[in-house]
Amino acid sequence: MFVLVEDATEAITTTDAESGQPARVGDRGG
Repeated sequence: MFVLVEDATEAITTTDAESGQPARVGDRGG
């Protein structure tokens, strides 16, 4: 949604989508 499709897929897989916070996205960088 804000990054590559890969990140979006991960966000959907995790509860990030519900939380609404890019926590998974930070996994690649922090």
